[in-house]
Formats: sequence, structure tokens, C-alpha cells
Amino acid sequence: MKKRAIFKLLLVLLIFSMLTFQAQGLGKPPAWSRFILGIARHDENMKEYLKPGIALPERKDFYGRPIAIRTFFTSIFEPWDNTERFIKKINHYGQLPSLTLEFRSWAQILKDAAKINAEKKRIDGRFGKGYYDRLMKYVEDETVLEGVIRGDFNPILKTLAENLAQAGPINLRLFHEPFWFPWKMRGPGDADKFVRAVKHVHQILRQNGAAKVRIVITFDVSGFDVEEPILEKLLAEGIVDVIEIDGYNDAWRRSLWKKDPEVKEMFGPKVKSINKALDSLPAGKKRPLFIIGETAFDGTGRFSKKRMYLDLIEFAKENHMNGIVFLDKNDGPLTEGGWHVDWTIDKNLARELWEKL
Repeated sequence: MKKRAIFKLLLVLLIFSMLTFQAQGLGKPPAWSRFILGIARHDENMKEYLKPGIALPERKDFYGRPIAIRTFFTSIFEPWDNTERFIKKINHYGQLPSLTLEFRSWAQILKDAAKINAEKKRIDGRFGKGYYDRLMKYVEDETVLEGVIRGDFNPILKTLAENLAQAGPINLRLFHEPFWFPWKMRGPGDADKFVRAVKHVHQILRQNGAAKVRIVITFDVSGFDVEEPILEKLLAEGIVDVIEIDGYNDAWRRSLWKKDPEVKEMFGPKVKSINKALDSLPAGKKRPLFIIGETAFDGTGRFSKKRMYLDLIEFAKENHMNGIVFLDKNDGPLTEGGWHVDWTIDKNLARELWEKL
């Protein structure tokens, strides 16, 4: 009788948990567990979100699924306090922070004299007179990778690692889209330079207790072909935890491409190269997650917004990808001119996308 009562109690608890899960609009657990939903917002570095009483929007109500990954952006020159606030606000929802670390000064880009002076004073005060200008020379010359390899960024990277060690699990998007920023490669011949810089930062993280930091390598559909040689070296050493491919489709990009590609034409070649590198891993070797890291469509070309997003879901599934991070904001960062493109996903479309999984 006692065993039967325990069994009945467990059965009731199981049914209750299933009903609660579905009542929250989360769908069936197995479907969700197979695919990761993430969102990215460039403007989450803005001052309004740094205020103690201002929470980040959770967005689960919009997408109809819990957000697993929350991508945001910061600079190596920004105060750590700001980054820490975002991490805590993201963790509040049980989401994994994905920190895009930029090796450039937002104050310099915005030509904000007061902020530049404060930034220089803070960094020179911590690391020694002239240190800020020395790092800025690499930024201005777009030779950040060389500066990292030489060790000139070591002091500021060591401090970052010590701070990240206290932050809990976090994704670090390191040298993301390394094709046009100050940390760019100038061609496929720089693949080894990129690998050396990534390994150097990884070593600093591990030496300073940041063992819970997951390294993310982010490519872009518009970049030159360099995925295989980079991944061949990094995967062999088990350094990479997540591989991303970014890709947007809007009027400006189509004008550069001189074509209006569908989803498989945009993502296909790069995804094929990355999957080839992943498939070459020996049995038992850690296989990183492979996701679409940033993406959005404006729907003003040959294909409607709905068609592009639905095709993207099918493409990701067919190519054994683990998730998608949608750009969740129409306005670009002030550091890129504050552009505006209507990426908006209708709420009904957002729900329909996840029903396809």
C-alpha cells in the first residue's frame, strides 16, 4: 500500500509539472531541448538599461519560447561595472549571457571628448601612463591581432579574465566577424595569426580562473573563405565551444552584393565549410555547438520577411545546426552610425517559426 501511495504521488507530480510547462506556453520539452533560441540587441549597452530600476525585456512572451542565449556588446575599454550589470540582468531570467567583446573604443568612435578623457585617465591610472595610447595605436592601425599576440593587451586581458572568473558561465564572442573591424584578418593568409591570437586570449583566461568562459568563434556570410583552416587548428586543441555564422539580408547589403540571395545561397557555402570541419573531428572529440549567431531580414527584396525566416528555420534543421540568435532590435549601435532597418518579426510569425521545430 505504501509503494502504491508513493507511485500515485509521483504520477500526480509528473502530470502537474507537464500541465504547468504547457500552461506557460513553453511547448513540449523534447522539441525545445533540441534547438536553442537566442536574441541579440546592439543597444543594450545604452545608459537606460544600466539604471538599477530598468530591467531588460525578457521577450519570452513574444517568441513563445524561453530565450536561452542573450547576446550583447561591450568594449574592452568600457568600465567592467557596466558589463557586470548586464550579466546580472540577463542571468535574472535564467538566460546565458553571450558577451561580444570589441577591441575598439566607443568613446573614440563617437568623438566624445569627455568620455575619451575619462577612459584614458581610468586605464592609464590602472595600467600605467601611456598604456591607453599604446593600445589605441593598434586599434587605429587595425592591427589588434598583432598587439594581442605580442602581449601588449595582456594587462587589460588579465583584469578582464579575473572579472569574468567571478561572473559564472558566459559565452565570449572573441574577435567576432574578423573581416572588417580593427581585429580583422586581411586575407586567408592571416588565418594562423587569428588562431594564435585566440589561443593567447584563451590561455590568459585559463591562467586567471575564468574556466567557465566558453569561447565563441563567429564568422560571417560576407567574409572571405577562411573557416576550415581556422577551425582545423582550434578544434584540434578543444578551444572552441561555440561556432557562429552571422548573416543579414537588407537593401544596403543587397546593393553591395549586386544580388538578392535566398537563405540557402546566403548561408550555404559557409555552413558547408564549417560542417566539413566539424565532421572531420575524431570520434570522442568535443563537438562545439553550431548556431546562427546574428541574423535578420528586412523583407524588401525578392522574398518576403516571412518566407526568409521560415526558410531559415528549415535550413538550420537540414544542416544540423543547434540554434539561431535573432537580432531583436531595428536600430543599429551609435558606433555604427545609428542605422535603422525594419527587421521586426511579427509576434504571430515568431510563434509560427518555433512551431516548425
